[in-house]
Amino acid sequence: MTAATTILGMLPMALSTSEGSEMWIPMGIVVIGGLLVSTVVTLLVVPVLYAIMSKHGERDKEEEIRQSFIFYDMDEDSVYDSRVTNKQIEK
Repeated sequence: MTAATTILGMLPMALSTSEGSEMWIPMGIVVIGGLLVSTVVTLLVVPVLYAIMSKHGERDKEEEIRQSFIFYDMDEDSVYDSRVTNKQIEK
């Protein structure tokens, strides 16, 4: 909302044709362009990158838990450890 009002406020500066406007037109154009770019980055790019990174982090965490999990075999009274490539370890 703030960016939209500032962009609308800068339009007269960027579009003016009166005397001395040659100093203000470039500044108005740069401010409008910067606000447009920053708004797009904030509303589109950051959420997309966050979604990509959060899925990647969850996947890594699940893989780490899966690799470090110790399986118990109650019938043979021995322990299977997945970190030792599922070899049987005697108690």
